Amino acid sequence: MHKYQNYQLGTKEKVDSIKSLWNDDNNGFEQLNIPHSQRQNIPDYVHLLFNREKNLTRYLLICFSVNQFSNSECITITTSNNGHTDVSDFLQVFSKQTIVNQLMVEPVMLWLIAKELDDHKCFFMELSLNEIEEINEDNIENFISKINKYIMTNAEKKKICSETKLLRDRKPKCKKLILFLDKEVTLNELREYIIYVQNLLFCPIPNKNCMGNNGQLQQDIMLIMKKSLYQLYDKISARRKVFINSPLAMSIVYKYLKCASLISRNLSFTNDQVEKTIIFAEMLKNKVYGNMGQYNT
Repeated sequence: MHKYQNYQLGTKEKVDSIKSLWNDDNNGFEQLNIPHSQRQNIPDYVHLLFNREKNLTRYLLICFSVNQFSNSECITITTSNNGHTDVSDFLQVFSKQTIVNQLMVEPVMLWLIAKELDDHKCFFMELSLNEIEEINEDNIENFISKINKYIMTNAEKKKICSETKLLRDRKPKCKKLILFLDKEVTLNELREYIIYVQNLLFCPIPNKNCMGNNGQLQQDIMLIMKKSLYQLYDKISARRKVFINSPLAMSIVYKYLKCASLISRNLSFTNDQVEKTIIFAEMLKNKVYGNMGQYNT
């Protein structure tokens, strides 16, 4: 179990723990080799009640409001040990896709908390991930009008539109990074690219339930991880001692390993992609720490 999964849900410590992940340079990757079948999504939604009962995890959505209900209701959703939520009994409640029946509640909540937008969770609960990505200054009023009596300030609208634009820009940005990484890049450039991937992994990655998703974003992220590993290998091989003694270079290694750890726990990635990521991380650790041992002798 990862260290931030030990916090009691619904507490300030849990929220602070999730927020600290955003820029945390911690190098705790001892759990990176957890088998994919045992991985779980980070329980990000801080307003969930967490209970163990006969090998099941029950998430009780608090004050979950949907258009079909005249008042806020509480809906119990059962999650099995493999981390996949069974909402088959509740699908008839929804007239369209939302992040609930797309099984995207947890990743969206992590994103909202990290971006300090979790005060608007009721707004986002009514939408699908596809709709969330499409929110902009021209159409946000239309989305707000779908939720009865929902009020948002102009500043809040602007912040939401800014963050959703970053979601829309992910695919073209990743394509550019892939092209940049085909050429030799500086350490500063590589650090910038890895930080972008790290931030990207705190955003909701569309899963197979999201309309129009073909897994391209996951494939692009994997390609960036692969090409970044090649760049790191080249730099370590060219000037090993300088690289290992460089705080900038080692910070890139730590951030790369953090990205690998995030991918390994994200259920939107396939088993094969997770296994490749673990291999990438192990290759990098062996290259770096093997060389460190060489220069410490």
